[in-house]
Amino acid sequence: MNEFATQSAQAEAQEDRYSDDAIIRRCQAGDWSDYDRLVERHRRIVWAAIDVVIDNKSLIPDLVQESFIRAYRKMDTYQFKSSFSSWIFRLARNHAISYLRSKAAKLKSTSIDDDSDDSTPISQRIAGGSEPAEEYERMDMRRSLDQILSQLPEHYRAVLNLYYIQEHSYEEIAQIQDIPLNTVRTHLRRARQKLMELTGQGGWQ
Repeated sequence: MNEFATQSAQAEAQEDRYSDDAIIRRCQAGDWSDYDRLVERHRRIVWAAIDVVIDNKSLIPDLVQESFIRAYRKMDTYQFKSSFSSWIFRLARNHAISYLRSKAAKLKSTSIDDDSDDSTPISQRIAGGSEPAEEYERMDMRRSLDQILSQLPEHYRAVLNLYYIQEHSYEEIAQIQDIPLNTVRTHLRRARQKLMELTGQGGWQ
């Protein structure tokens, strides 16, 4: 085998060693030395899963960390039937939902005023930043847009988040959500249409 072929084989072996499945198999065997690679690789996906469930964005970092802890503890239940990105997306989403249910049970019907924190709503990240002189006017616009987005079904908010905020491709979204590619296109198209109906504006192409 020539030097180029040897280098290619070594690169391929190295790539396979650090694939999701290879790392997970080692984790399941007790070797967690590369778990941090999974964390960094899928952090945006976990963030996106939680972002569509949680309104208070300042809570997301802690919930992301907790989701990876849950994944660590549940790793032995992963059976390679779907992609790891899809598995951990569902795990993070379910964790966020469980958090909200627990919060609701403790506070009963008490609402939480989140206007004073430094969170960044999805509408702000979609619309972009603002100059200080325009901030007051844009705050009203962002609140209105957040209210509109909250009227969308969760699966529409999720695909908008993954596509516009996390900047995943259609193919990546299909893998993350474990749904057909055509379903991703349909959800995104209908989400855009719904937004235009609610706002009377375009710009979601």
